[in-house]
Amino acid sequence: MPVHAIDQRQLRGRRVRTPNQAILSSMPGAGAQAGTLDSREVARKVWHMIPGTLILGLPLLPPDGPVLSHLPALVVVFTAVLIVLSLVHAKRFMRPGERDWSTSVGAYAATVLLPLILFPGHVEISLTALVILAFGDGAAALGGQALRGPTLPWNEKKTFAGTLVFVVCAAPCAIWIYWGISNPHVPFEIALISAVAAVVVAAVAESVRSSINDNIRVGAAATCMLVLVHWFTLAV
Repeated sequence: MPVHAIDQRQLRGRRVRTPNQAILSSMPGAGAQAGTLDSREVARKVWHMIPGTLILGLPLLPPDGPVLSHLPALVVVFTAVLIVLSLVHAKRFMRPGERDWSTSVGAYAATVLLPLILFPGHVEISLTALVILAFGDGAAALGGQALRGPTLPWNEKKTFAGTLVFVVCAAPCAIWIYWGISNPHVPFEIALISAVAAVVVAAVAESVRSSINDNIRVGAAATCMLVLVHWFTLAV
């Protein structure tokens, strides 16, 4: 075959790749279609859920044991450790071009620490908000990308499936934590109402179109609703 014919075939093959495709192929996860999950995104969401996973066993511990007796201090220590790890290993979790990773980490920590400072006698508020943020926000992203389906009327970047997964995954965990570590121990009905109300409000906050970081919106919504229902039930 003539040399010039080979060169022409190679040039035609190169023309297939547009500049945008060349850029996308160099990005992590570029082999997957838009909106699908890649290893970096899965790792990011797994890391997002780890703090919530660590506290799910707390209701099974004896109330007068060393862990629950020193729970606020332990929460502060573990939060500090997770902040450091998140910042040190940021490149493993950051999306291409992302600039607000430190804001996400700070908002996550604030969801835990601010309620603990404001309501030191009610660590259940802090940790229930944490599990809502950990499992709700993390599951919504994974579920929305995996299941797809119709988008929300008020935000085409979010799906009904993602919002539903948020509620389904976060509600049982929130009920379990609020009921299991509340002091004094609250009736199950109160834990159910408080946790489900906080989860629903947080899911709505996660779904809206906003330039405010997701962790800020979800953490603030969950915490405010937990405090509101808590003081309402006390008044009644």
